[in-house]
Amino acid sequence: MEMHLTHVSDSGAIAIVGAFFELSANDNSKLNQYFPLFPHLKVGQPVHDVISKIIATPKDMFTYYVYEGSLSEPPCTENVLYTIIKQVYSLSPRQVMWLQEAVYGHNNRPIQPLNARTVYTTKYFKK
Repeated sequence: MEMHLTHVSDSGAIAIVGAFFELSANDNSKLNQYFPLFPHLKVGQPVHDVISKIIATPKDMFTYYVYEGSLSEPPCTENVLYTIIKQVYSLSPRQVMWLQEAVYGHNNRPIQPLNARTVYTTKYFKK
């Protein structure tokens, strides 16, 4: 599963932080504490500090990828800055079902061609 955290500035610039999840036999305890919120969230509703407790914050990230792309759902707006965390997190099959119910099933579009896009990798070291 991939989670996108979308940020829109006052000027309309869009940046997305992405995190990947893989199946595990055990629940992700960080996600469990926030699952009760998901059914009540609406598209575009600010989540504030909730997400920073689920995935790594910049001081904890070591490697991530950066590229310019487009939104993955209509209107597929272009010039979106993506930062994808290389670290893969875990979640259980039960948590996957819960998330699918919260977002009404699958909500992804097919993989898009790379075209002329350049994907950069960056390392951030803790001090």
